[in-house]
Amino acid sequence: MGTLKKGCPIHGRGKADRTHGNPLVFFIVTVFFIFLCEFIIVLSLDDLAPRLRFHKELVDAAMLSIMLPVLLYYFLFFPLKRSLLANARAGAIETERLNQDLLRQVSGLQETEILYRSLLEAIPDIVYKVDLDGNFTFVSSAVRVLGYEPDELIGRHFSTIIAPEEVEYVSREAVLPRYMGKVLGEHHCPKLFDERRTLNRSTRGLEVHIIKKRSPDTAGETAPQTHNTIIGEVNSSGVYRLDHDGSKSEFIGTLGIIKATDQWGSSGVIRDITVRKQEVDSLLRLKKIMEDITQGVSDSMSLMTDDFRILWANKATEDNTGYKIEELIGRYCYEVTHNVDSPCDSPLHPCPLKEVMTTGKPTTMLHAHLDKQGNKRYVEVTVYCISDEGDDDTTNRYIYVSKDVTDKKKMEESLFELNRLLEERVQQETMLKVEKEQILIQQSKMASMGEMINSITHQWKQPLNAISVTVMELAEAHTFGELNEAYLNSLRDNILQQVQFMSKTTEDFKNFLRPSKEKVSFDIKQATEEIIAMFSPLFKKGNIRINLNAPQEGTFEVLGYPNEFKQVILNLINNSRDAIVSTNAQTSREGRIDIGIHNEGGRLILLTIRDNGGGISPELLERIFEPYFTTKSSDKGTGIGLYISKTIIEGNMGWRLKAGNIDGGAEFRIEILTWPPCQGNRI
Repeated sequence: MGTLKKGCPIHGRGKADRTHGNPLVFFIVTVFFIFLCEFIIVLSLDDLAPRLRFHKELVDAAMLSIMLPVLLYYFLFFPLKRSLLANARAGAIETERLNQDLLRQVSGLQETEILYRSLLEAIPDIVYKVDLDGNFTFVSSAVRVLGYEPDELIGRHFSTIIAPEEVEYVSREAVLPRYMGKVLGEHHCPKLFDERRTLNRSTRGLEVHIIKKRSPDTAGETAPQTHNTIIGEVNSSGVYRLDHDGSKSEFIGTLGIIKATDQWGSSGVIRDITVRKQEVDSLLRLKKIMEDITQGVSDSMSLMTDDFRILWANKATEDNTGYKIEELIGRYCYEVTHNVDSPCDSPLHPCPLKEVMTTGKPTTMLHAHLDKQGNKRYVEVTVYCISDEGDDDTTNRYIYVSKDVTDKKKMEESLFELNRLLEERVQQETMLKVEKEQILIQQSKMASMGEMINSITHQWKQPLNAISVTVMELAEAHTFGELNEAYLNSLRDNILQQVQFMSKTTEDFKNFLRPSKEKVSFDIKQATEEIIAMFSPLFKKGNIRINLNAPQEGTFEVLGYPNEFKQVILNLINNSRDAIVSTNAQTSREGRIDIGIHNEGGRLILLTIRDNGGGISPELLERIFEPYFTTKSSDKGTGIGLYISKTIIEGNMGWRLKAGNIDGGAEFRIEILTWPPCQGNRI
């Protein structure tokens, strides 16, 4: 038995015992030994058999009494024992497993409780739980922001921290009786602080004023409400005992009716939204102010998305386009402004919204829009981007401002047309003025024609006399027989020389009378010398000497009209001659005209004409360049000489002509800028 117990610690049977414990083998062996024992007993009791009437039955009964307990043990009690032992072993193992699972669950629950408690301590929101009577059974430590300790509120009604005037609007006991028998649906149910409903019927976003605990110092004072309360956002739902066999839908219930009977109360979270509420109120006020401002603006303003849809528009947009605001919202801008089904892409009229999307910079451009009636309106469009930065991405919106400039555009078109007509008129007047000035210049030249003819006549006298003498010498030589080839060649050369001089004189006067067509480079010193050479004989005849003071070396190259310049010099020296003749009429004093040409600092050429004609009266000095102004009689002057000179020098050449008095006479100054060269108009 010791060996068997060692082999099986639970029921004391080893492998060998289990082999001999086979019931069939045991039955065969038992029957064999019973018959064997019965046979031996019969043989041993054979001598007593005559004296025992029932000896055979007695033997059978004894054998059966011996065999029956054994059979009962092996066929009934032994299997039952083995089954009970196996069940006990399995029960012990399952109990151990359940104990381990229970320990793990308890440990998990403890860890979860610690985790939840740490989370509740970390959450800035107030987490609470109330029983069926509305009394607090749990409050997180975040309630300290109200001045309370969590233990102070346990067992007290939630109305302790709710503004008194709001309790009747958030308490289940006060609110639900007003809604009994009414079907409101999920989205129109009242919001309650002690909510019993769950899931989509629970309370979300209930705003209430939460009262702070007054300090002992202010307990008797009435402080402003803004200092004693915060605005809380409450989310609450019902709390029920867990029912493993039930369905959560049983806990949803209807308004005022909850199917589940085992209710524990309500739980919720109170979030301080005072700052957010103030910011929202501030934004709403700002939005109202901005809307009032935009509604008062006469320019059309709208807010658009990056796919050209209109999100908002002001009142002026409605007035300027003819569309109602509700007709504009959600439509594409190009449908409203251009009556087309795609954005603008014309190079002449690019889309301003695309331009801002591409460059990221505000843009302003002129567009032609159509109103609802199809009337064409010119608008000045300004578009700029504003960014709406969200949690995940940034959304761009675009402010679209259009200013109606139709009247301005029409005025500009009218002004443009007027300017075009004015330019044409100015061009015509300019051409007429140029022609008039050219005529006046020619008239001035023609006015000097008599003097020119006198000068030509005076200059031709000497060559004509020389030719006349040569002809007389030719006749005498023929008479005396002195003609030969050499003599004839000499006379020919002399006559040709005189004729060339006369021809050159005629050509000089002809060139002088020919107007210059365009500016050319010429030497003012050479031009002055030529005009002196042409007219000095007439001046000498009037006892007037002309002196030219200029450097012998170098030239004075300028850009201008040479013949017109010569006309100016002639006009100025003629004016000096007339003054000298008028002053010296009663005397024999020689008249003098000094012409000086020299550089002033390299850039300025100064040409001066001075005379000893007595000067100009101060009261007349400012008027001498006016057209048709003269102090001479009508048969001696026209009054256009100095005016023409002023026009040529300042209007055509771009130089300056001034007049003044010097000791004993007058001075005319021509100031010529040599750099940069003046590019005047053709005349």
